[in-house]
Amino acid sequence: MKSSLYTFLWTILVCLFVAPGALANEVMLEDVDSFYPRLIRLEASGAANGRLIASFDVIGAGHIYQSTDDGDSWSQIATIDENQFANTCCSELYEVPQNLGSTAAGTLFWVVSAHDGAAPASRALKIYQSTDHGYTWTYLSSPVTGNTGLWEAEFTVDPQGRLVMYYATEEHKGSGYNQLIAHKVSTDGGVSWGAEQIDIAIADTIQRPGMPTVTRLPNNDYIMVYEICGATYNCDTFYRHSSDAVSWGSPTNIGTRIESVSGNHFSHAPTVTWIDNGTANGELLVAGQVLRDGAGNNVARNGRVYMVNNNNGNGLWAEREAPLVTPSDGTNPCSNYSTQFVARNGGTEIIQLANRDCRMFVGIGEFNVPWANGTYRLTAKHSGKVLDVQGCSTAIAANVQQWPWNGADCQRWDLTHIDDGWYEIRSRLSGQALDIDACATGNGGNAQQWTANSASCQQWRIEPVGEGFYRLVNRNSGRVLDVDACSTADGQNVQQWEWLGGDCQRWKLDLL
Repeated sequence: MKSSLYTFLWTILVCLFVAPGALANEVMLEDVDSFYPRLIRLEASGAANGRLIASFDVIGAGHIYQSTDDGDSWSQIATIDENQFANTCCSELYEVPQNLGSTAAGTLFWVVSAHDGAAPASRALKIYQSTDHGYTWTYLSSPVTGNTGLWEAEFTVDPQGRLVMYYATEEHKGSGYNQLIAHKVSTDGGVSWGAEQIDIAIADTIQRPGMPTVTRLPNNDYIMVYEICGATYNCDTFYRHSSDAVSWGSPTNIGTRIESVSGNHFSHAPTVTWIDNGTANGELLVAGQVLRDGAGNNVARNGRVYMVNNNNGNGLWAEREAPLVTPSDGTNPCSNYSTQFVARNGGTEIIQLANRDCRMFVGIGEFNVPWANGTYRLTAKHSGKVLDVQGCSTAIAANVQQWPWNGADCQRWDLTHIDDGWYEIRSRLSGQALDIDACATGNGGNAQQWTANSASCQQWRIEPVGEGFYRLVNRNSGRVLDVDACSTADGQNVQQWEWLGGDCQRWKLDLL
């Protein structure tokens, strides 16, 4: 938990922003200040398998929702009131995957950070359990207690069949740790807990590793994704692997920062989800509150994307369009704070649960789609001029050129996802598609507009090339959209050419 957010949560300030108009695929769950969403699909609950269960904090309580139609509609089924402590935060929702001691498979845990105000004050991580798929809840145990700070519990089961609970703790400040990540193990299904083991810790009184989220990979390793706040790491998102869920290497090893092929990274409130897409590794999905570039600046797609990786988290990640638009600057927990994702429809679609302006929303969209359908401006890097239909013509075969931006509809382009990352790009003015004349495959094939006909020479893949720019690859030829001779002149022709990496082949896309 970040101290900059602490006062905000516990004084329950009124949110300062008005929610934007809902997207077509959005559902607002409840008109109440809402924080820390959690979303799971039941997998160990017999006849209830497939049901979606969601939770979120409302300060002093947790609200539990369910969907029996795969996320299309939702109903509240329970409220968990915390009566021992005045405040709650940072809850976790978990389905026990197998019988663990006296705890049966399919039991739900809702664990919450509860406390009586600013430190020093009593606090605990408290587990509530439900044996009827979320309708009723009873107290189970308090694995950790203290008086300074306990946050963000997370569960998994280790290879020995033991329940592991990770969390962030501020209870070691006297030893130089502003905050660290630790875990405890239970051998009886969460009733009793062993000694604390430290996983990630930096003894400089400044850095704050926290917000651990953990998932198991198809190779049976575990991956932990977390933030490190403080002056050095600025709440950036990191990951580490473990073969047994309890041994994560040296606690002083900060891990590896997650970065995209576009050169961006997430900061604040990360989450990780494993998606079964039918491949050996599946896809790891990571989300964070803020998307930043290598210099630490918020980027244009902030609040619009998650990242995926099909190599168990190793290497660079790819940015993908999220169902919800939830921009945030990272200074409060009212938007995009600890966003949740669950796959649906065989992994072809994704369900997102996120807060925006202190209200909780559900959105559904295609999974693993690089760009959202919408209207964009395409700007050439070398000239700063935009893709334009000559003379704003609506005629078939009108030429495509570069021209200074003037806001006309002949400079606005509608992107529509077709399949597997390929897009049709149509002029907003004419409705005709960006096309290569005669479907030529050679260098110099001319770019024009033409009646949309689903031909492969009208289909384009948008691939990142760094610094927020992209190349547009034609499906028919494999060549890229290019400004002839790399000229910066008004009216210079646009064509296809083999990829050379020049700035006249790099385009910036701005959603209008």
